[in-house]
Amino acid sequence: MSYGKIVSKLRKNKNYSLENACRNTMTKSFLSKYEREKVNISVTKFFKLLDNLNVEYDEIDYIKNGYRLSSKRRVEERIITAFQKIDLEELEKLNRELIQELETTEDIFFLHNHLLVYSLICRVKNEKIDEEKVLPIKYYLFNTQYWGYYELRLFTNMMFIYDLETLEFLIEKALKEVYLYRDLNANQDDLARMLINMVLCCFDQHNNRKAQKYLKTIESIGVKETAFFEKVTIEFLNGILLIKNGHKTSGEEKCLFSLEVFKRLGMKEYASYYKNYLEQV
Repeated sequence: MSYGKIVSKLRKNKNYSLENACRNTMTKSFLSKYEREKVNISVTKFFKLLDNLNVEYDEIDYIKNGYRLSSKRRVEERIITAFQKIDLEELEKLNRELIQELETTEDIFFLHNHLLVYSLICRVKNEKIDEEKVLPIKYYLFNTQYWGYYELRLFTNMMFIYDLETLEFLIEKALKEVYLYRDLNANQDDLARMLINMVLCCFDQHNNRKAQKYLKTIESIGVKETAFFEKVTIEFLNGILLIKNGHKTSGEEKCLFSLEVFKRLGMKEYASYYKNYLEQV
């Protein structure tokens, strides 16, 4: 379905007249032709039209995709879900699909996400990541001046491929970019996940002092009350820090409590993943 036909459907469902819909944007006859796919309109007029209809672009794009996320967004969601469930079979299946899409389309999106899935597979298998293989993502993030949501998500998920010095340089850039999105609902969740991954990277590179610094940063910024996963993970990481700083009993208590909460929230895969993490500390 074209955007013009979607606009027509939404306008009629909302009982908006042609006059109200095209207010300060275009003539009624022109809007009527657009809805019937006789003419096209500029991007500026399109967004003014959506504003007149009190419709967000994400909503109309969602309708255009058959009331589904875009194909690329579905790929990203599948990757997140597979890793959250520690589903190695699904990750390997995704990797094969992404390689095939890359060969067919040469779209850089599929290259980046193939390398992301490859890296996640290495993490699940506890195998070393081939530094040469992931260089395209390193170059891409270094050379991209402005980071939008796509780059921020990519960086958050690929932080563990960097050494700590480089990571600290990049996270300062990332935090500035995230701040630009501070009024969007997802911002706090994205920021919390980024800092959680930073703490994990600090632990992986045996720098407890830096891990403590970023845990304090999370505390100062705050986490949404509804962000249960992030809150439990932060509690677990504080427990790990206590253990690493010589307070084994109190640290283990925090960690075990967090694992139990993960189970009660139905996140058994995460409980298992972090239980293994705890056993290796």
